[in-house]
Amino acid sequence: MGVALADWLKKLRFSGVDSGVEGDSREKFVSRAARVPKPQTAAVLFERQSKNFEIENISTTGVAFKTHPDLEALQDGSRFQGTFQIGDARFDVELKIVHRRGASVGCLFLEPPEDFVLALAERFEVEISALNVVYVNPKMLRQSERGVAHWIQGNNNCGLYWITTQDQVLEFELTFLGHRWTGGRGQVSRFSQVLEDGGIWGTGLMDDDTAAPLTTNSKELAEKILRHMPCLEETWRQGILKMIVES
Repeated sequence: MGVALADWLKKLRFSGVDSGVEGDSREKFVSRAARVPKPQTAAVLFERQSKNFEIENISTTGVAFKTHPDLEALQDGSRFQGTFQIGDARFDVELKIVHRRGASVGCLFLEPPEDFVLALAERFEVEISALNVVYVNPKMLRQSERGVAHWIQGNNNCGLYWITTQDQVLEFELTFLGHRWTGGRGQVSRFSQVLEDGGIWGTGLMDDDTAAPLTTNSKELAEKILRHMPCLEETWRQGILKMIVES
């Protein structure tokens, strides 16, 4: 993982999403590290004293477990240690119980190893990028003659711009992980690689792009991004997904 992602991760962990815009032009959806839900959490295992705990959701700052007899025996505020496994890598981490909600026990990571936090960010880069987006007030955008313009944007140059009329999506532009996907009704979809500073992808403004091959993996990544954007209305989500699937 490069320096750009590491820098982005630090901003994500400690400051949430900062729109960088004064006033109320954006709604702030994320005030803490984004929590990746099931079934994606199956990629991470946790073990304590030879017992496995089921993970409900996980972020770069904490985790929620499905309640377990060992956790029920601990009081809120209790600290305990266990081992996370991500791929072939194992990490010993100290945790603190901070809340209980229904059948879920929320825990905070206490000074987790940096390589553990980076491993989480790398494994869930797509989900975290999508979860950390903010919706820009449509009144702040230059409207299209074709319909109503919408824009959501987040960290790591993950964003979506789309135009709607009534309950239909007319066109969209999705950027994620260094790529841009554009399409619309009656248009030929275009999948491209975003270039910055002479072809180096980072966290700055995008100023150019070049055609890139469209693969099954590209579609899967685009679909995953869209499905994890919390402020995207389901009607628009399904309309854009349909265009991507049919490309």
